[in-house]
Amino acid sequence: NEHASTEKMGKPSGNAADRPGQAKVVFGGHMPVESAAQQVPAQTGGWTGDEDYDAILSRIFDFLEEQGFDDDSDWRVTTHAKGVNVQSRQVAAPVKLVRGQGFIRASPVEVLEMIRDASKRPEWDSMCDYGSIVKTFSPNSDLIYLSYQGKLGVCARDLSLVRAWKQYEDGTVALVAHSVDDKDVPKVAGKVRAELRDCGYVIRPCGEGSMLSYVIQLDMKGYVPLFFTNLIQTQHPLIISIMRRMLENSGVGDDDCDGASEMPLHQLEKATANVYG
Repeated sequence: NEHASTEKMGKPSGNAADRPGQAKVVFGGHMPVESAAQQVPAQTGGWTGDEDYDAILSRIFDFLEEQGFDDDSDWRVTTHAKGVNVQSRQVAAPVKLVRGQGFIRASPVEVLEMIRDASKRPEWDSMCDYGSIVKTFSPNSDLIYLSYQGKLGVCARDLSLVRAWKQYEDGTVALVAHSVDDKDVPKVAGKVRAELRDCGYVIRPCGEGSMLSYVIQLDMKGYVPLFFTNLIQTQHPLIISIMRRMLENSGVGDDDCDGASEMPLHQLEKATANVYG
């Protein structure tokens, strides 16, 4: 079995919250999620007021805009399930870059608001057992903490992430995230601090809904075989299907619409080409 690092851990800030069967960990407490529709799109750069954080965020935005979702070269289809097309791309790092694409019958802003609300991430990310917004840098950027449960002999993981989001003139919205070492998110005993590298969500208007493209490169750290890390990564984008189910059923409470937008592969590829082409 894998064991968490024995290095000295910092003491979490804020008051502890009871979570059955888990250590008491709270970072930042509750912060309301403002409506993305009410926000003015951020300018390039100057996201957080921290030069290092801003450089990371701007680089990921540039990557997404230049090749992350428009360019299909070098992407290999890994699987197609539940209306989600999952592709992988070999990069210089051992950990693969993975992309998931799927249609959701909800507006780009509605999808973005679901992603931004870290406290509700456990509702649509089955591996995540806790999330919170630690602090807000600006109306378009924040620092969050996410905790992931351990399974099959693999230790629990957690993440300290800086995020930023913006809206484009055509109605597309994008959110990017990256791991950072921040004093407000100290390491927690019993958890391995994973490293999220390039990560982004691009949500474009598509017919009566949105086409979501989710790019992720996650290094689980600790003593986890590389093949297992890459396997977990290729499965993770399937959370798009859970997001779809929650968003499409939340408005009308009609179970008949469950899975209504799960496109077969040929339709999804055609829709993706029309949106991103």
